[in-house]
Amino acid sequence: MLSTTKKTRGFTLVEVIASITVLAIISAVVFSLLGNTTDAYFAASTRTRLHTELSVALDRIYNEISQIPPDFDQAQIAPDITSLNAQRMTWLDSAGNACELELSGTNLSLASNGDSTAVLLKAVSSFQITAYDEENQALAGSLTGAACDAIRRVVVSIATEDRGVIEKLRTKVFIRSTRLGTS
Repeated sequence: MLSTTKKTRGFTLVEVIASITVLAIISAVVFSLLGNTTDAYFAASTRTRLHTELSVALDRIYNEISQIPPDFDQAQIAPDITSLNAQRMTWLDSAGNACELELSGTNLSLASNGDSTAVLLKAVSSFQITAYDEENQALAGSLTGAACDAIRRVVVSIATEDRGVIEKLRTKVFIRSTRLGTS
């Protein structure tokens, strides 16, 4: 009887190593793409959150500063601002209560209408207040008392940072009580 041996063919060691190498390269590319996509998603999500927080804070600041009443003790139209520098602004509201916008550490706080101080924004990396006169000329960096009478417009710039994402916004505020035709 003839003996027939059936020969089965398997994978050689070289073929197995080549297959593993190709799969490893494909896996590395896929994981890299997924990692980049995930990082981009989290950065966009953080940027959106920071932008929203900044927008809410700047809206509140805009509303408070634009409503500063006139100082009726002055012969000319002047806002009732008592002091202003790059990091802090104080004024009196229509009831005579002291109001203050200030950066303290990394927290931006606002005390208004005789209320307690509220933190508008945390993790502030930069904050700048700049005042302008009627001719749109920047005023000195630090103003107190009668020097504040020239203020007609204020620009507030804020930047905040979280997880390496930086978001910056700024707003221009025209003080209503100093515009012609308003009271």
